[in-house]
Parts: sequence; C-alpha cells; structure tokens
Amino acid sequence: MPAIDLTRLDRQISALTDSFGEPQDFRRGLHELLSSYHLYARKVSKENMPKSFMRHYELPPQVVRQVELGLKPAVLQRPEESLALIDALWEDEYYESRDLAAFMLGQLPLEYTPAAENRITTWLSQPLDRALQAAVLEKAPSSLRSQAKEQWEALLGKLLDSNSFHLQQSGLLALDYDLPARPLSSFVSIYKLLRPFFKQHDPRILSALQDIVGHLARRNPSETIYFLKQVLAESDTHAIEHIMRRYLPFFTPKDAESLREAIGNHARRKLE
Repeated sequence: MPAIDLTRLDRQISALTDSFGEPQDFRRGLHELLSSYHLYARKVSKENMPKSFMRHYELPPQVVRQVELGLKPAVLQRPEESLALIDALWEDEYYESRDLAAFMLGQLPLEYTPAAENRITTWLSQPLDRALQAAVLEKAPSSLRSQAKEQWEALLGKLLDSNSFHLQQSGLLALDYDLPARPLSSFVSIYKLLRPFFKQHDPRILSALQDIVGHLARRNPSETIYFLKQVLAESDTHAIEHIMRRYLPFFTPKDAESLREAIGNHARRKLE
C-alpha cells in the first residue's frame, strides 16, 4: 500500500472546508479528493470482498479517518450549514459520501438532537446496503450515545417498537452494537425489549436476535438462560425450539444442558 502524504491530504481537506457552505461544490471536491487516493489496481477476490455493494472507492483506511477529523471542527462551528451538507451527501450515490454524512450527523451539537433523530429514523426506514446501515448505526448517533443517553434510549425504543421491518432490524443491530458497553444492571430492560421478537420468523430479525443473545450469554449467562426458559414457557409453537437450539453453543456445557432440557420439556408438552 503506498504511503499517504499527510501534508498534502491536510491541504486537500482544508480546501474542502472552504466549500462547506456550498454543498454541490463540496461534493465535487470530496470526489476529487477521494478519487486521488483510489487504489485502481486493487482486485476484488473471495478473500477480499468489497466493504459495500454501493459504488465506492478503494481507499487506504487513514484517508477517510483524516477527512473526518479534519471536518469535525467545522461541523461543530457551522451546524446549520452542516445540516444542508449532510442532506446533500446523503443523496450521493457513493458509499463514502453517505458514510461521511452519518459521521457529520453524529458530531452536531446537542441542540440539534431533534434534527439528528429525524434523519437517523428516515435513513434507517429505507432499504440500505448492509455496510451503510452499520455506518449509520455506529456514527450517526455518536453524540447521543455519549452525551444524551436518555434521548438515545428513547430513540432505540422507538426503533424497536416500530411497525417498520427496517426500523425494527436497525434497532436490534443498534442494541447489539451497544451491548459491550452497557452495564449489567441494564440487562433486565434489554430482556423486556427483546421478548416480542422471539415471535417473529424473518431470518434477518432472527439473525440479529442471535447475535444479541450471544453477547448476553457471554456477559450474563445465568440470567440469559433464565430469560430464554421464560420465553420457551410462554411460547405455543414448536418453532421456538429450533430457535433456542441455535443458542446452545453460546453457553457452558452445564448451562447448555439446562437449556436443552427445557427445550425437550417444551417439545413433549406440545405433544400431550
């Protein structure tokens, strides 16, 4: 990988900041900057799948990070212009433009929380490329996660309670992203939020749910086993048994055997 001339890159970012108040000029300048670092000779293989199936650039990772760091002060100092720029970037067909829009949204001052929440919900209600969905969930709520936890919890609950599949799935993925940093004291409320999703059969919801259960099992295995047994007892279908069997590898042999026994009891009860 060729070395990056950081002095040159910083000059390019500074020039980009000069067009902050002109969204179309900014977009054009952003593409010129990114295309100058595009790795044209890089080949995609099975071992090196593209990060996104949207149109995108093959870039050294430090380029995107430097652009984000270079633009962050302007986002904080010029939030109104930032909103117009965020909206313009989101309309762009390239992954990097939308990824940058998500980053900028997550850097806005807290007084712009309603505008940020509105855009996060609007974006996530659309069918998104998986990489872009992950970028939105990681970057767009950044200031909410760190400085406005109550508002973030409310937004997360709104996503999970939505009638929209895309918002529900995004809520589960956001919860999975948050779990490593959440205190154990919050797990009771998490179990409550998750309970309705065990009644769903969409494989994408079940996949997100499985990832969350894996995190919960690693952090608090005994309470997670207890919760899963409750879900089993409340279910009237055999489908729940198949779902629960997927979770067995997350636990120690002793805990897994306890869950396996509960699954067997559920199956026999349904045959009576």
